[in-house]
Parts: sequence; structure tokens; C-alpha cells
Amino acid sequence: MGKKTSPCPCMEGKMINENNTSSKLCTQEEIKCGHFGNIGLFGFSSVGQNHKKNGTPGQDANYIKVVNNNHNVVIASIADGVGSCVLSHYGSSIATKTATDYLANIFHYIDIKKIDDKSIGELIRGAMRKALEEVEKEANLHQQLPYSYQSTLTTAIYDGDSLYFGHIGDDGIIALTKNGLLQMVTQRHKGDEASSLFPLQSGEKHWQVSKVSEPVDGIIMVTDGVLDAFVTNEVIGNLVYYPFFENAFKNNNSQNDSYDLGQHYLNRMNQPDFRQLVTDDLTFVSIVNPERIKSNPYKFDSVGYYKAIQRHKAQVKQALYGSDNTPKPKSTPDPHSFDY
Repeated sequence: MGKKTSPCPCMEGKMINENNTSSKLCTQEEIKCGHFGNIGLFGFSSVGQNHKKNGTPGQDANYIKVVNNNHNVVIASIADGVGSCVLSHYGSSIATKTATDYLANIFHYIDIKKIDDKSIGELIRGAMRKALEEVEKEANLHQQLPYSYQSTLTTAIYDGDSLYFGHIGDDGIIALTKNGLLQMVTQRHKGDEASSLFPLQSGEKHWQVSKVSEPVDGIIMVTDGVLDAFVTNEVIGNLVYYPFFENAFKNNNSQNDSYDLGQHYLNRMNQPDFRQLVTDDLTFVSIVNPERIKSNPYKFDSVGYYKAIQRHKAQVKQALYGSDNTPKPKSTPDPHSFDY
């Protein structure tokens, strides 16, 4: 990961309570970070180059809370405002805060281990409904069209073992399960037209609410700017480019690690070479169980990853030009040309 940044000013393991309802995260600059028992996390949202150039607000948002009722439980939400909607930065901010607060208030009073999966799914739907309601309320308050506030929404509940989530849009959650399977567990809800998607406002019939069937050792939540750069499309199999995410999964063992990792990824993704590849707003949230990660059996199959990409390129070339003669991949191909 390179040279470490200055240490996080928060004390190791410190948890500050607001009326005994939830634990505050340390927040330095744009980074939220913390270590809570068996869970380490960090998260940030960063404004994209296009918005910086045009002097317009970033449309990404994230909101994270940690609650403890016999178990540490992280509730995290990310959202990306729809680009064509001029007030969507408000929509994404309201949606993430509302959904997270809704679930945090519930799990402060109810032990998550004592609720069945179906009931947790209904609670997640309730959080998404509440988020939609609050966004529409804000639009009406300011006499604006609700359309102007449209955004995606992905909300996760993670206790260091089980992962539940609600999701709509083209952002995603990458999960590393205890048995060594790394996968994107969410769907990309894209529309028929180029760059179109299904936002929160598209209705419940499009929402994906689920639980990962296997125990989960860690998750990463990202908006589409990161997801599309490092997770292949569905045709290629939604393959995850693990080298980019490896540090976030494996090296979060203390409060200072959380801060260092957040700084590392924020700084790396604001470098010119990265911004040349990804001009969109960026949101990155990592939540892991460090002890479980240490013994996770996952191994990245770099050969299989690159073969799948080259095979797809050959198929596309064959369809377009009637030839499958594609350049041979380099011995150590790296489509992103990054030093991680």
C-alpha cells in the first residue's frame, strides 16, 4: 500500500455514543472510518472531474452508522444521483441518510440475531420506502418536480457474518464469502437506452432485497464509476478485478489501518491516471471482519480473468468484422495500468 499517512487521531477502539443509540465514526476530511469489535470499515465519496470542471455538485453520497445490541451491526448506504436530474445530489444525500437512520433506529432496540430473514427483508423495504418518501417530501417542500431528485440507492446490513441488502440502480456490492467466493451480489439495473438506469423512484417491483446465503467475511460498496472500471459486465460474468480491492479487504486490522486505507484509496483514485479512466463521482465503502479475512481461502485467478476478457473481445470482433484475430495478451496484462 506504500507509505502510511499520518495516523487517525481517534483512539484505538473508541466508540462515542449519541444517547446510547449509535456509534459515531471518526471523520477526517472526506473519510469516515472506524473499528468496532469484529468489524473495521472506511468510506468516502469524491466529486468527479466533470463536476469539478463545470463547478457543479457531486451527485454521490454515502452514510454509515454502527449500532450495538449484543452485536455490532453496520448499516451503510450509498447512492448516485441521476446525471440528468439537476437536484439529484440532494436526492442521493437524503436517500442514504434516511435509509441508514431508519434501520439504525430499529437495530438499536432489536437484536438482529433474533429476527428471521424475511422480517429483515421487510425492514429493508421499509427503509427504502421511507427514503423515497423523504425525497419526495423534500421536492414538494421546495415546489420542485420529484423527478429532479432521482438517485440510485444501495443499503447494506452487516454484522461481521451475515449480509442483507436492498438495492436499486447501477451501483453495487462486492462480497467475499467465508468459503472463498468473491462476487458482485447486486444486479446492475440498467435501462434499454445507453446510460439509462432504474433509480429508487422506479418502484418496488424493481428493487432487489436479499441476503447472501453464505457467511460473509467482508464487503465493498461502490457506485458505478468504480464498479464499471473493476467489475466486468454481465456478458463476461461480472468478474471482479481483485488486485484493486485487495488492500481494502486484507489490511484493515486497526483504527489507524482504517484511516490509512481510506486515505490510500481516496488519494489513488484522485490521481490523474485514474481520473483519466474514471471521470464520474466516486464512492467507496469497505466493511470487513479482519479476523475472518486472515483465513479466507480466496485466490485471484488472473489467467482466467484475462482469458475471459480476451475471449469476449474476440467474440465482439468476430461479430463486427468477421475475424477473431485479436492481439495476444501480454504475459502480465493489466488493463488499468495501475500500481496498487
